[in-house]
Amino acid sequence: MRKRLILAVTGVLIFSSCQIPLKERMKTAPPKTIKGNKEKKTEVEGKVSLKKEKTKPTSLYYYMLYLNAKADGNYSLALQSIEKAVELEPRNFSLLLEAAKFCAELRKLKEAEKYVKEALKVKPDSVEALKLLAGIKVVEGKLNEAEKIYKKILSLKKDKGTYVMLANLYINLKKYKEAEQLLKEAEKEYPNDYLVSYFLGQVYYLEGKKEAAIPLLEKSVKLNPHFESACVLLGKIFREEKKYKEAERFLREVLRKTPNNVFALKELLYIYIKENKPQEALKIINKLVEMEPYNLKLLSWVAAHLFEMKEYKKVIPIIERITKLNPENPNVYFMLGLAYEMTGDLKNALKAYEKSLDIYPENPTVLERTASVLYRLGKLQEAEAYYQRLWELTHNPDYILKVALIADKEGDTEQAYKILKLSEKSFQKLPKAYFYLAYFAEKLGKYEETEKYLKKLLRENPDPDTYNYLAYFYAQRGKNLEEALKLVNKALKEEPDNPAYLDTKGWILYKMGKYSEACRFFQKALELKPNDPVISEHYGECLFKLGKNKEAERYLRFALEKIKADQSLQEEEPGILERINKILFLIEKKGKKEEK
Repeated sequence: MRKRLILAVTGVLIFSSCQIPLKERMKTAPPKTIKGNKEKKTEVEGKVSLKKEKTKPTSLYYYMLYLNAKADGNYSLALQSIEKAVELEPRNFSLLLEAAKFCAELRKLKEAEKYVKEALKVKPDSVEALKLLAGIKVVEGKLNEAEKIYKKILSLKKDKGTYVMLANLYINLKKYKEAEQLLKEAEKEYPNDYLVSYFLGQVYYLEGKKEAAIPLLEKSVKLNPHFESACVLLGKIFREEKKYKEAERFLREVLRKTPNNVFALKELLYIYIKENKPQEALKIINKLVEMEPYNLKLLSWVAAHLFEMKEYKKVIPIIERITKLNPENPNVYFMLGLAYEMTGDLKNALKAYEKSLDIYPENPTVLERTASVLYRLGKLQEAEAYYQRLWELTHNPDYILKVALIADKEGDTEQAYKILKLSEKSFQKLPKAYFYLAYFAEKLGKYEETEKYLKKLLRENPDPDTYNYLAYFYAQRGKNLEEALKLVNKALKEEPDNPAYLDTKGWILYKMGKYSEACRFFQKALELKPNDPVISEHYGECLFKLGKNKEAERYLRFALEKIKADQSLQEEEPGILERINKILFLIEKKGKKEEK
Protein backbone atom coordinates (compact mmCIF):
# COMPACT_ATOMS: atom_id res chain seq x y z
CA MET A 1 0.00 0.00 0.00
CA ARG A 2 2.86 2.41 0.89
CA LYS A 3 4.79 1.52 -2.26
CA ARG A 4 1.76 2.11 -4.38
CA LEU A 5 1.22 5.56 -2.87
CA ILE A 6 4.84 6.66 -3.20
CA LEU A 7 4.82 5.75 -6.89
CA ALA A 8 1.47 7.39 -7.42
CA VAL A 9 2.50 10.69 -5.83
CA THR A 10 5.92 10.57 -7.49
CA GLY A 11 4.27 9.91 -10.80
CA VAL A 12 2.22 13.10 -10.42
CA LEU A 13 5.38 15.01 -9.62
CA ILE A 14 7.63 13.66 -12.34
CA PHE A 15 5.55 12.56 -15.21
CA SER A 16 2.70 15.08 -15.31
CA SER A 17 2.10 16.35 -18.80
CA CYS A 18 1.31 19.89 -17.71
CA GLN A 19 2.87 22.47 -20.01
CA ILE A 20 4.50 25.79 -19.21
CA PRO A 21 1.89 28.52 -19.78
CA LEU A 22 2.26 30.09 -23.18
CA LYS A 23 2.60 33.64 -21.76
CA GLU A 24 5.39 32.42 -19.45
CA ARG A 25 7.15 30.84 -22.39
CA MET A 26 6.93 34.05 -24.33
CA LYS A 27 8.58 35.92 -21.46
CA THR A 28 11.53 33.59 -21.30
CA ALA A 29 11.82 33.01 -25.04
CA PRO A 30 10.70 36.12 -26.92
CA PRO A 31 9.17 35.31 -30.27
CA LYS A 32 11.23 36.03 -33.32
CA THR A 33 10.17 36.08 -36.91
CA ILE A 34 10.54 32.58 -38.22
CA LYS A 35 12.71 32.94 -41.24
CA GLY A 36 12.43 30.00 -43.52
CA ASN A 37 11.93 30.38 -47.22
CA LYS A 38 10.64 33.92 -47.46
CA GLU A 39 9.46 35.29 -50.74
CA LYS A 40 10.73 38.79 -51.61
CA LYS A 41 9.45 40.78 -54.51
CA THR A 42 12.00 42.57 -56.80
CA GLU A 43 11.50 44.22 -60.10
CA VAL A 44 13.85 43.36 -62.97
CA GLU A 45 13.24 44.94 -66.34
CA GLY A 46 9.62 45.65 -65.49
CA LYS A 47 8.91 42.12 -64.39
CA VAL A 48 8.08 40.90 -60.90
CA SER A 49 10.31 37.96 -59.81
CA LEU A 50 10.48 35.88 -56.65
CA LYS A 51 13.75 35.48 -54.74
CA LYS A 52 14.13 32.81 -51.98
CA GLU A 53 15.99 33.88 -48.87
CA LYS A 54 17.21 31.02 -46.52
CA THR A 55 17.58 31.47 -42.70
CA LYS A 56 18.19 28.99 -39.73
CA PRO A 57 15.20 27.80 -37.55
CA THR A 58 15.09 29.18 -33.99
CA SER A 59 14.57 27.44 -30.62
CA LEU A 60 10.93 28.48 -30.70
CA TYR A 61 10.56 26.73 -34.04
CA TYR A 62 11.87 23.50 -32.53
CA TYR A 63 9.78 23.97 -29.41
CA MET A 64 6.60 24.25 -31.49
CA LEU A 65 7.71 21.22 -33.51
CA TYR A 66 8.18 19.37 -30.19
CA LEU A 67 4.66 20.24 -29.04
CA ASN A 68 3.10 19.10 -32.33
CA ALA A 69 5.10 15.84 -32.41
CA LYS A 70 4.23 15.10 -28.80
CA ALA A 71 0.54 15.74 -29.44
CA ASP A 72 0.70 13.35 -32.42
CA GLY A 73 2.38 10.68 -30.31
CA ASN A 74 5.64 10.89 -32.30
CA TYR A 75 7.86 10.81 -29.20
CA SER A 76 11.10 10.19 -31.10
CA LEU A 77 10.67 13.39 -33.14
CA ALA A 78 9.45 15.26 -30.06
CA LEU A 79 12.61 14.27 -28.14
CA GLN A 80 14.87 15.31 -31.00
CA SER A 81 13.04 18.63 -31.27
CA ILE A 82 13.19 19.59 -27.57
CA GLU A 83 16.85 18.59 -27.47
CA LYS A 84 17.52 20.85 -30.47
CA ALA A 85 15.62 23.71 -28.84
CA VAL A 86 17.77 23.38 -25.69
CA GLU A 87 20.89 23.18 -27.81
CA LEU A 88 20.05 26.53 -29.35
CA GLU A 89 19.19 28.14 -25.95
CA PRO A 90 21.19 26.19 -23.32
CA ARG A 91 20.42 28.74 -20.58
CA ASN A 92 16.67 28.86 -21.14
CA PHE A 93 15.21 27.63 -17.83
CA SER A 94 11.75 26.84 -19.23
CA LEU A 95 13.14 24.79 -22.11
CA LEU A 96 15.51 22.90 -19.82
CA LEU A 97 12.71 22.09 -17.37
CA GLU A 98 10.39 20.99 -20.19
CA ALA A 99 13.12 18.75 -21.60
CA ALA A 100 13.69 17.25 -18.13
CA LYS A 101 9.98 16.55 -17.69
CA PHE A 102 9.65 14.93 -21.10
CA CYS A 103 12.70 12.71 -20.58
CA ALA A 104 11.27 11.68 -17.22
CA GLU A 105 7.98 10.76 -18.92
CA LEU A 106 9.96 8.56 -21.31
CA ARG A 107 11.77 6.99 -18.31
CA LYS A 108 15.07 8.40 -19.59
CA LEU A 109 16.10 9.32 -16.07
CA LYS A 110 19.76 10.09 -16.71
CA GLU A 111 18.86 12.59 -19.44
CA ALA A 112 16.08 14.04 -17.25
CA GLU A 113 18.51 14.50 -14.38
CA LYS A 114 21.05 16.20 -16.66
CA TYR A 115 18.50 18.74 -17.91
CA VAL A 116 17.01 19.51 -14.49
CA LYS A 117 20.47 20.08 -13.03
CA GLU A 118 21.22 22.51 -15.86
CA ALA A 119 17.92 24.25 -15.10
CA LEU A 120 18.93 24.56 -11.43
CA LYS A 121 22.17 26.25 -12.47
CA VAL A 122 19.98 28.95 -13.97
CA LYS A 123 17.50 29.05 -11.05
CA PRO A 124 19.05 27.30 -8.02
CA ASP A 125 15.99 27.89 -5.82
CA SER A 126 13.31 26.73 -8.23
CA VAL A 127 10.91 24.62 -6.17
CA GLU A 128 9.45 23.07 -9.32
CA ALA A 129 12.86 21.93 -10.57
CA LEU A 130 13.90 20.69 -7.14
CA LYS A 131 10.69 18.65 -6.85
CA LEU A 132 11.38 17.07 -10.22
CA LEU A 133 14.97 16.21 -9.25
CA ALA A 134 13.81 14.72 -5.93
CA GLY A 135 11.19 12.65 -7.74
CA ILE A 136 13.84 11.31 -10.13
CA LYS A 137 16.04 10.33 -7.17
CA VAL A 138 13.08 8.48 -5.58
CA VAL A 139 12.41 6.50 -8.76
CA GLU A 140 16.12 5.67 -9.01
CA GLY A 141 16.00 4.41 -5.42
CA LYS A 142 18.44 7.07 -4.20
CA LEU A 143 16.32 7.95 -1.21
CA ASN A 144 19.04 9.60 0.86
CA GLU A 145 19.74 12.06 -1.96
CA ALA A 146 16.02 12.69 -2.37
CA GLU A 147 15.75 13.41 1.37
CA LYS A 148 18.30 16.23 1.14
CA ILE A 149 16.48 17.80 -1.80
CA TYR A 150 13.08 17.68 -0.06
CA LYS A 151 14.60 19.31 3.02
CA LYS A 152 15.98 22.10 0.83
CA ILE A 153 12.52 22.63 -0.72
CA LEU A 154 10.94 22.95 2.73
CA SER A 155 13.61 25.45 3.74
CA LEU A 156 12.60 27.56 0.71
CA LYS A 157 8.85 27.14 0.95
CA LYS A 158 6.34 25.29 3.18
CA ASP A 159 4.75 22.93 0.71
CA LYS A 160 2.12 20.30 1.54
CA GLY A 161 3.15 17.95 -1.25
CA THR A 162 6.78 18.05 -0.13
CA TYR A 163 5.82 17.31 3.46
CA VAL A 164 3.91 14.25 2.26
CA MET A 165 6.65 13.07 -0.11
CA LEU A 166 9.40 13.45 2.49
CA ALA A 167 7.28 11.72 5.15
CA ASN A 168 6.59 8.83 2.79
CA LEU A 169 10.29 8.65 2.02
CA TYR A 170 11.08 8.44 5.74
CA ILE A 171 8.54 5.63 6.05
CA ASN A 172 10.27 3.69 3.28
CA LEU A 173 13.60 4.24 5.04
CA LYS A 174 11.93 3.11 8.32
CA LYS A 175 12.84 6.44 9.92
CA TYR A 176 9.54 6.58 11.78
CA LYS A 177 10.59 9.15 14.40
CA GLU A 178 11.69 11.58 11.68
CA ALA A 179 8.45 10.97 9.78
CA GLU A 180 6.37 11.56 12.91
CA GLN A 181 8.16 14.82 13.72
CA LEU A 182 7.81 16.06 10.14
CA LEU A 183 4.10 15.20 9.91
CA LYS A 184 3.32 16.87 13.23
CA GLU A 185 4.87 20.02 11.78
CA ALA A 186 2.81 19.56 8.61
CA GLU A 187 -0.32 19.05 10.74
CA LYS A 188 0.16 22.53 12.23
CA GLU A 189 0.43 24.03 8.74
CA TYR A 190 -2.38 21.93 7.23
CA PRO A 191 -4.66 20.77 10.10
CA ASN A 192 -7.44 19.58 7.79
CA ASP A 193 -5.52 17.79 5.10
CA TYR A 194 -6.51 14.15 4.67
CA LEU A 195 -3.10 13.03 3.38
CA VAL A 196 -1.24 14.52 6.33
CA SER A 197 -3.67 12.80 8.74
CA TYR A 198 -3.35 9.53 6.85
CA PHE A 199 0.43 9.46 6.83
CA LEU A 200 0.66 10.43 10.48
CA GLY A 201 -1.78 7.61 11.29
CA GLN A 202 0.30 5.23 9.20
CA VAL A 203 3.47 6.21 11.07
CA TYR A 204 1.75 5.62 14.43
CA TYR A 205 0.62 2.20 13.18
CA LEU A 206 4.15 1.29 12.09
CA GLU A 207 5.44 2.37 15.48
CA GLY A 208 2.92 0.06 17.14
CA LYS A 209 0.73 2.90 18.40
CA LYS A 210 -2.52 1.57 17.00
CA GLU A 211 -4.76 3.46 19.43
CA ALA A 212 -3.18 6.76 18.33
CA ALA A 213 -3.39 5.76 14.64
CA ILE A 214 -7.13 5.00 14.56
CA PRO A 215 -8.53 8.56 15.18
CA LEU A 216 -6.13 10.06 12.60
CA LEU A 217 -7.14 7.53 9.98
CA GLU A 218 -10.82 8.04 10.77
CA LYS A 219 -10.23 11.80 10.40
CA SER A 220 -8.62 11.18 7.01
CA VAL A 221 -11.68 9.21 5.90
CA LYS A 222 -14.00 11.94 7.19
CA LEU A 223 -12.06 14.62 5.28
CA ASN A 224 -12.03 12.51 2.13
CA PRO A 225 -14.60 9.67 2.14
CA HIS A 226 -13.21 8.45 -1.19
CA PHE A 227 -9.69 7.94 0.14
CA GLU A 228 -9.45 4.14 0.08
CA SER A 229 -5.95 3.74 1.56
CA ALA A 230 -7.11 5.06 4.95
CA CYS A 231 -10.11 2.69 4.96
CA VAL A 232 -7.93 -0.30 4.08
CA LEU A 233 -5.41 0.52 6.81
CA LEU A 234 -8.23 0.89 9.33
CA GLY A 235 -9.53 -2.50 8.23
CA LYS A 236 -6.05 -3.97 8.68
CA ILE A 237 -5.68 -2.50 12.19
CA PHE A 238 -9.09 -3.73 13.34
CA ARG A 239 -8.37 -7.15 11.79
CA GLU A 240 -5.09 -7.39 13.73
CA GLU A 241 -6.96 -6.42 16.88
CA LYS A 242 -9.47 -9.20 16.09
CA LYS A 243 -12.27 -6.66 15.81
CA TYR A 244 -13.51 -8.35 12.68
CA LYS A 245 -16.88 -6.59 12.41
CA GLU A 246 -15.29 -3.10 12.47
CA ALA A 247 -12.62 -4.24 10.01
CA GLU A 248 -15.18 -5.71 7.64
CA ARG A 249 -17.25 -2.49 7.76
CA PHE A 250 -14.37 -0.36 6.44
CA LEU A 251 -13.23 -2.94 3.90
CA ARG A 252 -16.71 -3.48 2.50
CA GLU A 253 -17.11 0.30 2.13
CA VAL A 254 -13.98 0.33 -0.02
CA LEU A 255 -15.21 -2.62 -2.09
CA ARG A 256 -18.63 -1.02 -2.51
CA LYS A 257 -16.97 1.87 -4.33
CA THR A 258 -14.10 -0.11 -5.90
CA PRO A 259 -14.99 -3.83 -6.10
CA ASN A 260 -11.55 -4.75 -7.43
CA ASN A 261 -9.42 -3.10 -4.75
CA VAL A 262 -6.76 -5.78 -4.26
CA PHE A 263 -5.64 -4.49 -0.85
CA ALA A 264 -9.15 -4.52 0.59
CA LEU A 265 -9.81 -7.98 -0.86
CA LYS A 266 -6.62 -9.32 0.70
CA GLU A 267 -7.51 -7.97 4.14
CA LEU A 268 -11.03 -9.38 3.88
CA LEU A 269 -9.53 -12.75 2.93
CA TYR A 270 -7.42 -12.71 6.11
CA ILE A 271 -10.59 -12.11 8.13
CA TYR A 272 -12.50 -14.96 6.50
CA ILE A 273 -9.60 -17.34 7.12
CA LYS A 274 -9.41 -16.32 10.78
CA GLU A 275 -13.18 -16.62 11.16
CA ASN A 276 -13.06 -20.05 9.50
CA LYS A 277 -15.32 -19.05 6.61
CA PRO A 278 -13.78 -21.13 3.79
CA GLN A 279 -16.53 -20.52 1.23
CA GLU A 280 -16.31 -16.72 1.55
CA ALA A 281 -12.50 -16.95 1.49
CA LEU A 282 -12.56 -19.05 -1.67
CA LYS A 283 -14.82 -16.53 -3.42
CA ILE A 284 -12.27 -13.80 -2.78
CA ILE A 285 -9.41 -16.04 -3.92
CA ASN A 286 -11.25 -16.80 -7.17
CA LYS A 287 -11.91 -13.09 -7.69
CA LEU A 288 -8.25 -12.18 -7.12
CA VAL A 289 -7.10 -14.81 -9.61
CA GLU A 290 -9.67 -13.70 -12.20
CA MET A 291 -8.60 -10.07 -11.77
CA GLU A 292 -4.89 -10.67 -12.21
CA PRO A 293 -4.36 -14.13 -13.74
CA TYR A 294 -0.78 -13.31 -14.75
CA ASN A 295 0.34 -11.53 -11.60
CA LEU A 296 2.99 -13.94 -10.34
CA LYS A 297 3.35 -12.29 -6.95
CA LEU A 298 -0.40 -12.30 -6.33
CA LEU A 299 -0.81 -15.91 -7.47
CA SER A 300 1.99 -16.99 -5.11
CA TRP A 301 0.29 -15.11 -2.26
CA VAL A 302 -3.03 -16.80 -3.06
CA ALA A 303 -1.37 -20.22 -3.23
CA ALA A 304 0.22 -19.70 0.19
CA HIS A 305 -3.17 -18.93 1.73
CA LEU A 306 -4.81 -21.92 0.08
CA PHE A 307 -2.08 -24.03 1.68
CA GLU A 308 -2.88 -22.39 5.01
CA MET A 309 -6.54 -23.30 4.51
CA LYS A 310 -5.48 -26.86 3.55
CA GLU A 311 -7.37 -26.47 0.26
CA TYR A 312 -4.81 -28.59 -1.56
CA LYS A 313 -6.99 -29.58 -4.51
CA LYS A 314 -7.90 -25.95 -5.18
CA VAL A 315 -4.30 -24.78 -4.96
CA ILE A 316 -3.08 -27.16 -7.69
CA PRO A 317 -4.47 -25.23 -10.72
CA ILE A 318 -3.14 -21.98 -9.24
CA ILE A 319 0.38 -23.37 -8.89
CA GLU A 320 0.21 -24.96 -12.35
CA ARG A 321 -0.53 -21.49 -13.71
CA ILE A 322 2.46 -20.14 -11.77
CA THR A 323 4.72 -22.79 -13.36
CA LYS A 324 3.75 -21.49 -16.80
CA LEU A 325 4.54 -17.90 -15.78
CA ASN A 326 7.77 -18.86 -14.02
CA PRO A 327 8.91 -22.18 -15.54
CA GLU A 328 12.50 -21.97 -14.31
CA ASN A 329 11.68 -21.57 -10.62
CA PRO A 330 12.33 -24.86 -8.75
CA ASN A 331 10.35 -23.69 -5.69
CA VAL A 332 7.14 -23.51 -7.72
CA TYR A 333 7.43 -27.17 -8.74
CA PHE A 334 8.19 -28.05 -5.12
CA MET A 335 4.95 -26.33 -4.03
CA LEU A 336 3.07 -28.19 -6.78
CA GLY A 337 4.54 -31.49 -5.62
CA LEU A 338 3.60 -30.75 -2.03
CA ALA A 339 0.01 -29.95 -3.07
CA TYR A 340 -0.26 -33.21 -5.02
CA GLU A 341 1.27 -35.14 -2.11
CA MET A 342 -1.25 -33.67 0.34
CA THR A 343 -4.12 -34.79 -1.90
CA GLY A 344 -2.67 -38.32 -2.04
CA ASP A 345 -1.67 -38.10 -5.71
CA LEU A 346 1.84 -39.45 -5.16
CA LYS A 347 2.66 -40.09 -8.84
CA ASN A 348 2.07 -36.47 -9.87
CA ALA A 349 3.82 -35.32 -6.69
CA LEU A 350 6.87 -37.33 -7.77
CA LYS A 351 6.83 -35.78 -11.27
CA ALA A 352 6.69 -32.25 -9.80
CA TYR A 353 9.51 -32.95 -7.34
CA GLU A 354 11.67 -34.44 -10.09
CA LYS A 355 11.05 -31.34 -12.24
CA SER A 356 12.18 -29.17 -9.34
CA LEU A 357 15.34 -31.28 -9.02
CA ASP A 358 16.03 -30.95 -12.75
CA ILE A 359 16.41 -27.21 -12.14
CA TYR A 360 18.11 -27.39 -8.74
CA PRO A 361 19.46 -30.93 -8.25
CA GLU A 362 20.81 -30.56 -4.71
CA ASN A 363 17.93 -28.99 -2.81
CA PRO A 364 17.81 -31.07 0.42
CA THR A 365 14.14 -30.27 1.11
CA VAL A 366 13.01 -31.48 -2.31
CA LEU A 367 15.32 -34.51 -2.18
CA GLU A 368 13.77 -35.50 1.15
CA ARG A 369 10.19 -35.15 -0.09
CA THR A 370 11.07 -37.14 -3.22
CA ALA A 371 12.62 -39.91 -1.12
CA SER A 372 9.55 -40.01 1.12
CA VAL A 373 7.17 -40.29 -1.86
CA LEU A 374 9.28 -43.03 -3.45
CA TYR A 375 9.21 -44.94 -0.16
CA ARG A 376 5.42 -44.64 0.05
CA LEU A 377 5.14 -45.82 -3.56
CA GLY A 378 7.13 -48.92 -2.62
CA LYS A 379 10.16 -47.91 -4.70
CA LEU A 380 12.53 -48.70 -1.86
CA GLN A 381 15.81 -48.86 -3.78
CA GLU A 382 15.21 -45.46 -5.38
CA ALA A 383 14.22 -43.99 -2.02
CA GLU A 384 17.35 -45.46 -0.47
CA ALA A 385 19.50 -43.80 -3.17
CA TYR A 386 17.96 -40.39 -2.41
CA TYR A 387 18.52 -40.78 1.34
CA GLN A 388 22.12 -41.83 0.64
CA ARG A 389 22.58 -38.66 -1.44
CA LEU A 390 21.09 -36.57 1.38
CA TRP A 391 23.52 -38.14 3.83
CA GLU A 392 26.44 -37.24 1.52
CA LEU A 393 25.21 -33.65 1.14
CA THR A 394 24.25 -32.86 4.73
CA HIS A 395 25.87 -35.50 6.99
CA ASN A 396 22.60 -35.50 8.90
CA PRO A 397 22.50 -38.90 10.69
CA ASP A 398 18.73 -39.06 10.29
CA TYR A 399 19.25 -39.82 6.59
CA ILE A 400 21.72 -42.66 7.14
CA LEU A 401 19.25 -44.08 9.65
CA LYS A 402 16.57 -44.08 6.93
CA VAL A 403 18.99 -45.88 4.58
CA ALA A 404 19.48 -48.54 7.24
CA LEU A 405 15.74 -48.90 7.90
CA ILE A 406 15.08 -49.41 4.18
CA ALA A 407 17.80 -52.06 4.03
CA ASP A 408 16.14 -53.84 6.97
CA LYS A 409 12.71 -53.55 5.34
CA GLU A 410 14.14 -55.17 2.21
CA GLY A 411 15.23 -58.10 4.40
CA ASP A 412 18.90 -57.26 4.76
CA THR A 413 19.15 -56.66 8.51
CA GLU A 414 22.87 -57.47 8.45
CA GLN A 415 23.47 -54.62 5.99
CA ALA A 416 21.25 -52.28 8.04
CA TYR A 417 23.30 -53.10 11.14
CA LYS A 418 26.61 -52.52 9.33
CA ILE A 419 25.44 -49.14 7.96
CA LEU A 420 24.66 -47.88 11.45
CA LYS A 421 27.83 -49.34 12.97
CA LEU A 422 29.94 -47.46 10.38
CA SER A 423 28.15 -44.18 11.21
CA GLU A 424 28.05 -44.67 14.99
CA LYS A 425 30.25 -41.61 15.65
CA SER A 426 27.52 -39.37 14.23
CA PHE A 427 24.85 -40.52 16.66
CA GLN A 428 25.57 -37.91 19.33
CA LYS A 429 23.22 -35.72 17.27
CA LEU A 430 20.72 -38.55 16.87
CA PRO A 431 20.44 -40.71 20.01
CA LYS A 432 17.47 -42.66 18.63
CA ALA A 433 19.90 -44.34 16.21
CA TYR A 434 21.19 -46.38 19.19
CA PHE A 435 17.61 -47.63 19.61
CA TYR A 436 17.70 -49.04 16.07
CA LEU A 437 21.22 -50.40 16.53
CA ALA A 438 19.86 -52.32 19.51
CA TYR A 439 16.85 -53.44 17.45
CA PHE A 440 18.97 -54.71 14.53
CA ALA A 441 21.41 -56.35 16.94
CA GLU A 442 18.52 -58.20 18.63
CA LYS A 443 17.16 -59.40 15.27
CA LEU A 444 20.64 -60.74 14.46
CA GLY A 445 20.90 -62.48 17.85
CA LYS A 446 23.57 -60.11 19.15
CA TYR A 447 21.89 -59.82 22.54
CA GLU A 448 24.85 -58.46 24.47
CA GLU A 449 25.10 -55.57 22.00
CA THR A 450 21.36 -54.99 22.23
CA GLU A 451 21.58 -54.58 25.98
CA LYS A 452 24.71 -52.43 25.69
CA TYR A 453 23.10 -49.96 23.24
CA LEU A 454 19.87 -49.70 25.21
CA LYS A 455 21.77 -48.95 28.42
CA LYS A 456 23.89 -46.38 26.55
CA LEU A 457 20.76 -44.74 25.22
CA LEU A 458 19.24 -44.60 28.73
CA ARG A 459 22.34 -42.86 30.03
CA GLU A 460 22.47 -40.28 27.24
CA ASN A 461 18.82 -39.69 26.41
CA PRO A 462 16.35 -41.62 28.59
CA ASP A 463 12.79 -41.79 27.29
CA PRO A 464 9.73 -44.02 27.91
CA ASP A 465 10.23 -46.10 24.73
CA THR A 466 13.76 -47.05 25.74
CA TYR A 467 12.69 -47.94 29.29
CA ASN A 468 9.98 -50.13 27.81
CA TYR A 469 12.26 -51.73 25.20
CA LEU A 470 14.90 -52.79 27.74
CA ALA A 471 12.19 -54.00 30.14
CA TYR A 472 10.60 -56.13 27.38
CA PHE A 473 14.03 -57.37 26.30
CA TYR A 474 14.61 -58.68 29.84
CA ALA A 475 11.10 -60.16 30.06
CA GLN A 476 11.50 -62.06 26.77
CA ARG A 477 14.61 -63.73 28.16
CA GLY A 478 13.23 -64.18 31.70
CA LYS A 479 16.19 -62.31 33.25
CA ASN A 480 16.56 -59.25 35.48
CA LEU A 481 12.78 -59.28 36.01
CA GLU A 482 12.85 -57.03 39.08
CA GLU A 483 14.94 -54.51 37.13
CA ALA A 484 12.57 -54.90 34.17
CA LEU A 485 9.60 -54.07 36.43
CA LYS A 486 11.29 -50.86 37.60
CA LEU A 487 12.05 -49.85 34.01
CA VAL A 488 8.51 -50.38 32.74
CA ASN A 489 7.07 -48.54 35.73
CA LYS A 490 9.19 -45.51 34.72
CA ALA A 491 7.72 -45.72 31.23
CA LEU A 492 4.16 -46.01 32.59
CA LYS A 493 4.71 -43.03 34.84
CA GLU A 494 5.20 -40.95 31.68
CA GLU A 495 2.41 -42.62 29.66
CA PRO A 496 0.04 -44.60 31.93
CA ASP A 497 -2.36 -45.52 29.10
CA ASN A 498 0.18 -46.71 26.56
CA PRO A 499 -0.97 -50.23 25.53
CA ALA A 500 2.58 -51.36 24.63
CA TYR A 501 3.88 -50.42 28.09
CA LEU A 502 0.91 -52.11 29.80
CA ASP A 503 1.57 -55.26 27.76
CA THR A 504 5.25 -55.21 28.77
CA LYS A 505 4.34 -54.99 32.46
CA GLY A 506 1.86 -57.82 32.03
CA TRP A 507 4.53 -59.94 30.33
CA ILE A 508 7.04 -59.31 33.15
CA LEU A 509 4.44 -60.28 35.76
CA TYR A 510 3.61 -63.38 33.70
CA LYS A 511 7.28 -64.38 33.69
CA MET A 512 7.28 -63.86 37.48
CA GLY A 513 4.37 -66.28 37.74
CA LYS A 514 1.91 -63.59 38.86
CA TYR A 515 -0.76 -64.66 36.35
CA SER A 516 -3.87 -62.99 37.81
CA GLU A 517 -2.10 -59.65 38.09
CA ALA A 518 -0.56 -60.05 34.62
CA CYS A 519 -3.98 -60.76 33.05
CA ARG A 520 -5.36 -57.49 34.39
CA PHE A 521 -2.65 -55.54 32.56
CA PHE A 522 -3.17 -57.51 29.33
CA GLN A 523 -6.91 -56.91 29.54
CA LYS A 524 -6.40 -53.15 29.99
CA ALA A 525 -3.94 -53.06 27.10
CA LEU A 526 -6.47 -54.82 24.82
CA GLU A 527 -9.18 -52.36 25.78
CA LEU A 528 -6.91 -49.63 24.41
CA LYS A 529 -5.70 -51.65 21.39
CA PRO A 530 -8.18 -54.50 20.82
CA ASN A 531 -6.77 -55.84 17.53
CA ASP A 532 -3.14 -56.18 18.56
CA PRO A 533 -2.13 -59.83 17.90
CA VAL A 534 0.88 -59.86 20.26
CA ILE A 535 -1.13 -58.56 23.23
CA SER A 536 -3.87 -61.08 22.35
CA GLU A 537 -1.29 -63.90 22.36
CA HIS A 538 0.09 -62.80 25.73
CA TYR A 539 -3.41 -62.59 27.18
CA GLY A 540 -4.24 -66.04 25.76
CA GLU A 541 -1.16 -67.55 27.37
CA CYS A 542 -2.01 -65.87 30.69
CA LEU A 543 -5.63 -67.12 30.59
CA PHE A 544 -4.35 -70.63 29.86
CA LYS A 545 -2.19 -70.50 33.00
CA LEU A 546 -5.34 -69.55 34.96
CA GLY A 547 -7.16 -72.56 33.48
CA LYS A 548 -9.55 -70.45 31.37
CA ASN A 549 -9.04 -72.57 28.26
CA LYS A 550 -12.04 -71.47 26.17
CA GLU A 551 -11.23 -67.77 26.54
CA ALA A 552 -7.54 -68.51 26.00
CA GLU A 553 -8.28 -70.42 22.77
CA ARG A 554 -10.34 -67.51 21.39
CA TYR A 555 -7.54 -64.98 21.89
CA LEU A 556 -4.84 -67.38 20.70
CA ARG A 557 -6.65 -68.28 17.47
CA PHE A 558 -7.19 -64.56 16.72
CA ALA A 559 -3.46 -63.93 17.28
CA LEU A 560 -2.48 -66.98 15.17
CA GLU A 561 -4.38 -65.76 12.13
CA LYS A 562 -2.90 -62.26 12.33
CA ILE A 563 0.68 -63.32 13.02
CA LYS A 564 0.71 -65.90 10.22
CA ALA A 565 -0.18 -63.07 7.79
CA ASP A 566 2.58 -60.74 9.01
CA GLN A 567 6.16 -61.96 8.59
CA SER A 568 7.56 -58.92 10.43
CA LEU A 569 5.72 -59.93 13.62
CA GLN A 570 7.26 -63.37 13.47
CA GLU A 571 10.71 -61.77 13.17
CA GLU A 572 10.10 -59.35 16.05
CA GLU A 573 8.59 -62.02 18.31
CA PRO A 574 10.70 -65.13 17.65
CA GLY A 575 9.01 -68.38 18.74
CA ILE A 576 5.54 -66.78 19.08
CA LEU A 577 3.90 -69.16 16.55
CA GLU A 578 5.44 -72.19 18.24
CA ARG A 579 4.08 -71.06 21.62
CA ILE A 580 0.58 -70.51 20.22
CA ASN A 581 0.51 -73.91 18.48
CA LYS A 582 1.83 -75.66 21.59
CA ILE A 583 -0.85 -74.16 23.88
CA LEU A 584 -3.62 -74.80 21.33
CA PHE A 585 -2.45 -78.41 21.12
CA LEU A 586 -2.57 -78.75 24.92
CA ILE A 587 -6.04 -77.15 25.07
CA GLU A 588 -7.30 -79.50 22.36
CA LYS A 589 -5.72 -82.50 24.09
CA LYS A 590 -7.25 -81.59 27.42
CA GLY A 591 -10.63 -81.09 25.75
CA LYS A 592 -10.53 -84.56 24.27
CA LYS A 593 -9.72 -86.08 27.66
CA GLU A 594 -12.65 -84.28 29.22
CA GLU A 595 -14.96 -85.61 26.46
CA LYS A 596 -13.91 -89.17 27.31
